[in-house]
Amino acid sequence: MWGVHSIRTKISAVTIGAIVITMMIAALFGVIAIRNIRINSSERMLRLLCEAGQKNLDYSLGSVEKDVQSISAYVESDLDGLDDQRLQAHLDRISTIFKKMHLLLQDRSVCFIKRERLLVCKDR
Repeated sequence: MWGVHSIRTKISAVTIGAIVITMMIAALFGVIAIRNIRINSSERMLRLLCEAGQKNLDYSLGSVEKDVQSISAYVESDLDGLDDQRLQAHLDRISTIFKKMHLLLQDRSVCFIKRERLLVCKDR
């Protein structure tokens, strides 16, 4: 072998070779383990982000649903017992309010409405 004559030198060379090969195998296993941990961690993080987004969306849609129910109850109570003339006056008043809201929302403003009056407008 490579001109080595001493048994001690041969044993040292084999030992060093075995150590180097073992270190390379251990490093390979470490790289594979780190890659798997990173992939699992990324998947878990994405899953948690999706779950949080779903909960936020559910909450927002639930809030919108509750607001729509409140508005429909208000409209129903407001329209009960109106004759044709009062109904037309009411529709004209509501149309004016919606036009004002539309203009304000185009200007990126948020308006709070109570009993057919614009109370507070804040810039976003």
